[in-house]
Amino acid sequence: MQSSQANIHPKANIHETAYIHPTAVIYADVTINANAYIGPYCVIGAPPEIRDYNGPGYGVVIGAGTRLEKHVVVDAGSEAPTIINVDCILMSGVYIGHDCFIHQNCTISAHACLAGHVFVEVYATIGINASIHQHQTIGAYAMIGAGCVVARSSSVPRLAKVVGNPARIIGRNEYAIQKYNLNE
Repeated sequence: MQSSQANIHPKANIHETAYIHPTAVIYADVTINANAYIGPYCVIGAPPEIRDYNGPGYGVVIGAGTRLEKHVVVDAGSEAPTIINVDCILMSGVYIGHDCFIHQNCTISAHACLAGHVFVEVYATIGINASIHQHQTIGAYAMIGAGCVVARSSSVPRLAKVVGNPARIIGRNEYAIQKYNLNE
């Protein structure tokens, strides 16, 4: 359901079952799939924040069933679309930089910031106020603790439980192993 008051660019592609809050801003070249939810004051598809960037921008794709809560910002890609895959939740105040790829069923908690070109694998969880440096990969089923800083020199492998500044591995995500019946 699109609000007649929302600021939606005519070149945006919004599925009829997606909900767009009246205060949301949706730029051109944005695709929002079935049953997605775009909450109050979200900004989706703004040009990438790169100094002296004058390129066309490559848009954003929001997967089916994904929820973007209030004040989420997702920048357009500079080399390819920024993608938030299916059944993800991005909580209040999350920032997703240009060219990120968030796989399905990921949870990104309030006020987390992902710089450009971050790749988040399936079922990863990123904690409140975590910061992820550009060009990082967050492994499948990984859990990033609140306030964690994944810096340029950090690595977050599959199933890692990571905390601190700089990020350090403190164990395996046993919760995910049990919840998803992973044979690890």
